[in-house]
Amino acid sequence: GAELVFQPEKKCTVFKKGQKTCTESFSAFIDSAGNNTGLHAILAEYNINTLDIVGVALEYCVKETAITATRFGYD
Repeated sequence: GAELVFQPEKKCTVFKKGQKTCTESFSAFIDSAGNNTGLHAILAEYNINTLDIVGVALEYCVKETAITATRFGYD
């Protein structure tokens, strides 16, 4: 697992993915079983429609999150 190296501000929402041991979760929006992770709802609540997606594993999590984000209509 990973650990945050900073303390988020009160307005910051920390979103955790990959918490189910029996399901892969490459995308931050849906897991491999097609279950919604709740990220889209959080972003919609704050009226966020443009994303900067960064990460370590471009060929897995970053790629799948970017692809899924475009399917949800994000820029």
